[in-house]
Amino acid sequence: EDGLEIMEHLRGYTSGLAIPTYIINAPKGYGKTPMLPEYLVSTERDKVYIRTWEKRIMEYPNHRSN
Repeated sequence: EDGLEIMEHLRGYTSGLAIPTYIINAPKGYGKTPMLPEYLVSTERDKVYIRTWEKRIMEYPNHRSN
């Protein structure tokens, strides 16, 4: 959890190109897995809800709705 908090803080104040990928090595040889905070909270037909790095929930139009 500490690592994810550090990554979220970096994302708020640092260019995306400068942010390293936080990876864990999965047990039993299953490879490296990126650990990413979840920013997509939920989706609806005409909108999605996202969580910002400041933990604010924002509504965003879903352009893929039919």
